[in-house]
Amino acid sequence: ADLVSGSYNPWRYAPPSSQFDDDVLAVLTMTVSQAARTFEELPITDNAEILRNILYSGLWSRYSGIRKTRVHGKQTGADDE
Repeated sequence: ADLVSGSYNPWRYAPPSSQFDDDVLAVLTMTVSQAARTFEELPITDNAEILRNILYSGLWSRYSGIRKTRVHGKQTGADDE
């Protein structure tokens, strides 16, 4: 954990692997699935559609953007962010 910024990156110290992207996708899919299942059990009435949009679409849009940046950066030799 980065104690200064308060962010946590569980992949920061992962050893290099040719399956890194597949591993990240599998863990993210499993985590989002569990979060969505739990979310749908909550008695939320206010702003439920906004929260669903974030959970189901917003998160994957962000993931896709990061993936495109990483792939593009590797193709051009730029550093990953």
